Amino acid sequence: MWCQIFLCLINLSFAVTTAQIGIKSGQPAAGSIFHMIQINQKEQEKAYVHEQFTRNFKELQLLGQGLMKDHETGKLNAKKLEKSAKSINRCARTLKPILALGDLGEEQNFDKEIGTSVEFDSSIRKLGTLIWDFAHNPALKNSKVFDTKHAARAQSDLLTIIELSKLLGDRAKTYPGSSVTTQK
Repeated sequence: MWCQIFLCLINLSFAVTTAQIGIKSGQPAAGSIFHMIQINQKEQEKAYVHEQFTRNFKELQLLGQGLMKDHETGKLNAKKLEKSAKSINRCARTLKPILALGDLGEEQNFDKEIGTSVEFDSSIRKLGTLIWDFAHNPALKNSKVFDTKHAARAQSDLLTIIELSKLLGDRAKTYPGSSVTTQK
């Protein structure tokens, strides 16, 4: 017991001495334990945000590819469409604040009337194309060069992905099934 109290006092004394040395040397408590904790928290937050971006960016692409594959092979049904569209929407909404692109882009126009096989086909293909364009945008590949044109396009694609995936998810129950002819 005494040994633990003694070690605790030594650690506390070391922390106070380190902070005082930092202040005496003209550095504003740079050596303090509190400063080190703040730096560590910022690094952890940065790593968490990077991990969130990487996971959602990859998942968005995989979901888009899976949706297109199921659609083109005729394996897509209402339940799969709803699940995929909602997952795509969740990933895209998670990416939006992480990218922090401001108000550079606007949602693209798309047909909001979806009810027939042809309209579903067109909307699903549009969503797949948007995801591919977003994932391959140069603004997301090179963080050292910021091109506002590419950033605006990335934001525009992301906003449209969010809206179109929500619409498809909401209307999925009326999906008549796939009557697709393969287009490239």
